[in-house]
Amino acid sequence: MHLLAGSVRFAAPDGSVRSARTGDTLFVPQGTSVGWESSDRVAKFFVVQSVQA
Repeated sequence: MHLLAGSVRFAAPDGSVRSARTGDTLFVPQGTSVGWESSDRVAKFFVVQSVQA
């Protein structure tokens, strides 16, 4: 995910929290459980890749 505008906070199951803002790019592996919140408007670009065995 690439943030075009705004900022978000991601919370992992272990309690760690990461912040991302405009211009940041994040990679979240498939199956990862994360929660996220934003206090402002967010514009983002998602890329989803399917892996075939």
